[in-house]
Amino acid sequence: MQRSKSVVLAPISYSAGVNSYTALPLGKLFVIPARSQHKATIFMLHGLGSNPMPFMEGLKKHIPDYVRVVLPSAPSREVGIYGNARMPAWFNIRGQMEEDRRGVDESCLRLHELIDAEIKMGIDPRNIFIGGHSQGGAVSLICGLTYNRKLGGIFAISSFLPLHAHFPILINTAARDTPILMVNSMDDNTVPYKFGKMSAAVLMKHQLDVDFKTVNGAGHGINDAIAKEFVSWLNQNLAHC
Repeated sequence: MQRSKSVVLAPISYSAGVNSYTALPLGKLFVIPARSQHKATIFMLHGLGSNPMPFMEGLKKHIPDYVRVVLPSAPSREVGIYGNARMPAWFNIRGQMEEDRRGVDESCLRLHELIDAEIKMGIDPRNIFIGGHSQGGAVSLICGLTYNRKLGGIFAISSFLPLHAHFPILINTAARDTPILMVNSMDDNTVPYKFGKMSAAVLMKHQLDVDFKTVNGAGHGINDAIAKEFVSWLNQNLAHC
């Protein structure tokens, strides 16, 4: 596996209403090169407090040869539900009803830069996918739906929709038709199944292209049933390769 040094990105000044701040830099960026001619790219985002490796292990054998896999690491930040301990996190989680709009926005800003870089390399946006596990899937939903082009797809595994109260205002018109896959397990005790189902319902309410799948026995991990759903959906949406 090819591993790069820390992501080299200059600080970004971001303004949202009266709030102005500098987006945190991402952590290490891991890249698995395409094994044949590079025609598509998948961004895979890890969950809260984790790193890219566990998530990738469950899916890497299913990735086609012509796909380059990019595994960003979340910045280190304080997380409220863990006593403000610092850990890799795409955004802060303070409590069930408190949403970290700033954290989500700044992570999306960084991820949009990485997507832009793939397009500059000549990859068709329709062959770029972004998704992740748990919190990584959550930020991917917002990142993909706020991007200024339609991507190949967005996937969220054992995940949920953050900032749901801000829909449909957040959605970029160009991203409205981006296919979305959500897969949640009935026995997930970390992100309860009902949260995944309710999140999918919010997206469907706004006429987004959502495929919600239910599996059993995965808990908050990735099993063969989840891998099967992911591969089937990916193959359907890699039609441009």
